[in-house]
Amino acid sequence: MSTHESGRAVVFMGDLVVLARQARLIREARQRGYAPVAVVGTGTDLDRLAALSADPAHPLAGLAEVLQVPDAAITAVLPAVQPLLRRHDVRGVISVGEVFVEPAGVLADCLGLPGAGTAASLICRNKLLQRTTLPEFSPWFEVVPGASRAGTGRPGPRRPARPAGGLRPPVRVGDPGRPAGCRPRTGDQGGHRAGGDGGDRGVIHMTTPRMTAHSPNRKGDRR
Repeated sequence: MSTHESGRAVVFMGDLVVLARQARLIREARQRGYAPVAVVGTGTDLDRLAALSADPAHPLAGLAEVLQVPDAAITAVLPAVQPLLRRHDVRGVISVGEVFVEPAGVLADCLGLPGAGTAASLICRNKLLQRTTLPEFSPWFEVVPGASRAGTGRPGPRRPARPAGGLRPPVRVGDPGRPAGCRPRTGDQGGHRAGGDGGDRGVIHMTTPRMTAHSPNRKGDRR
C-alpha cells in the first residue's frame, strides 16, 4: 500500500526559461499518468510561473507542484525535496538545464531510478574530475593553486579552474587551441576577464589543444 499522499510524478529540475522549452516532455508525462513537478531556483519568478501554468494554452499548463530551492547545490536540493518525496511517488527525475545536473543525478540514484548516476553527474560537471577520470583523452595540464601561481612560468594558455556548478572558465583571446568558429570570450564572466589570472582560484596550465566531449552514459558507464 502506497504511503504517498498523491500519485506518481516526474520531477523536472530547471528554471523557467528552460522549463518553458520542455512542452513535449511535460505533456508526455501527463499523458502517461504522471504528475509533472517542477523544482526551480531563485532565478524563477514564481508569480510569473504560476500565471503561465494557469494558462491552458501554455506549455507549462498543468504543473502539479512547483518547489523553489535556495540553491542548485546537492546539499540544498535534497533536503528541500524531502516533503515533495512524501507527497508524490516519484518515478523519474530529469534535469532540463545544466545547473541542476548534479542534484538530479544524485536524487535519481538515491531513489533507484534510471539516470546518469551519482559519479557521472558529478564528474561531468567538473573539468578536473573529467581529466582525472579519463587521462588518456585529456590534454596535458597542471593545476596551480592560487598562492603558488606567480612563479610557475609555464607556457600555453591559462584557464581558471572552475568549481562544480560554476560558470565556464574565461579563456585567452586568440587561443591557438580554440576550434575554428568558436568565439573568444571577451566580456566579464563572473568577475574574471578573458585572459585574466582567475583571481584567487587555481589555474590550469595547458600546452595542448583543449577538447570537450560529451558522451552518453548510464550509471557511470562511458560509451
